[in-house]
Amino acid sequence: MSENPLESIVRAVLRRLYHRRVSQGDHSHPDPLDRAWGTLMARTGVDRVFAWQNQRDTLAILDRFPEVLPADIAEPERPLIPPELRSEWMREFMALAERTQRRQPRATPMQPAFTVAIPFYGHLGFLQACLSSVARAMKKTPQVPLEIVLVNDDPAVGLKQLAVAVPSPLRRHARIFQNPANLGICATLNKAVREARYPWIVHLDCDDLLPANCLRVLQRRIRQYPRARYISTRMLDIDAQGRLLRARLRDERPSHLIMRGMVAGHLKVIRRDLFDDIGPYQQRYAGCQDYEFALRASLVEPLLFVPDYLYAYRWHGRTQSVAQARRQDRIAGAIIDTYLLAGRMLTSRRPPRPLQFQGPESETWQRRFPLHRNYAVAPIELFTQRPCTTLNQTLLAVAVAQHVITHRDADIISPLRF
Repeated sequence: MSENPLESIVRAVLRRLYHRRVSQGDHSHPDPLDRAWGTLMARTGVDRVFAWQNQRDTLAILDRFPEVLPADIAEPERPLIPPELRSEWMREFMALAERTQRRQPRATPMQPAFTVAIPFYGHLGFLQACLSSVARAMKKTPQVPLEIVLVNDDPAVGLKQLAVAVPSPLRRHARIFQNPANLGICATLNKAVREARYPWIVHLDCDDLLPANCLRVLQRRIRQYPRARYISTRMLDIDAQGRLLRARLRDERPSHLIMRGMVAGHLKVIRRDLFDDIGPYQQRYAGCQDYEFALRASLVEPLLFVPDYLYAYRWHGRTQSVAQARRQDRIAGAIIDTYLLAGRMLTSRRPPRPLQFQGPESETWQRRFPLHRNYAVAPIELFTQRPCTTLNQTLLAVAVAQHVITHRDADIISPLRF
């Protein structure tokens, strides 16, 4: 059925306003206007137009980049969890993450001060635009402490080439580090976190952009939610020339991570002390390391999802979402299996393999995860000196799940140190 001409005109006008609004970063409203804006959009039906446009834009991107699978997550080639249990365990994990999301954060508030962490590999043509976007954002908030930590993981590009790409307003704020070889994304990001002088780590890929209002809005959000340590924003999709392709609508909650994939991504702004508490990015999940870290964090404390569009993700032939799409799906599937096992262990107090604890607090740990008689396999010897706190129980469950998956075909699993 053909669309009414007047409706077509209204849709076109709203679409133009929508793209103009989000491309300028004008989606941010101070409380209580956040809620009022959402109510107005729902009652007028404008949100449905925005959702319709988002779907159209998504199909256009998939048509341009057919390498990207339409499905959110593909299952691993050898799923460890039986299909008949998978849905039940996923519901259990989501309930566990939802309880964590309702928990009152205990972190001490910290003032906004940002380290923009940029891992570099292979996108020298986009780097100058990336850094220029940071300079524009810095100009909007000159009073906020800011530094750039650029870590070079590309042996084919020298430090002098990277230094030339740094705009003059950023030069006194930028520090450039050289990896001794191509170490990969996890080692590069972990180095940037270690080198950070400021508490808030703003993750920026070297081929992407920050909107000009990014730091100003982050400053307000941090003061609005002073105990949050993981902030995730909405993002814009742009093409290789910087033209807007889509404004990604996100209505998922942090508890949906296990089911909907990496919905806690760009822009990720993470406090450095969260890495101290739950550990760094893990090399085994390279390419999906941010997804695994978000799931780990979601079991420890609430994640903050904000509606602001504070990141521009660039689509081109060499971007990870295109060049490594199938590999990323396989890794994401393995991550999901890991966290379903970990979530099951936390909710049932029953590890996927029996655990025989060794160490100064072994009795406390053994009471928490007792050795049941009906296990049909040999226990894993687990050495730990950590106290049996809620945080350590969560991290232990993840470590055990990883260990079991790594040795999934072995009758006797090697000891684990935690």
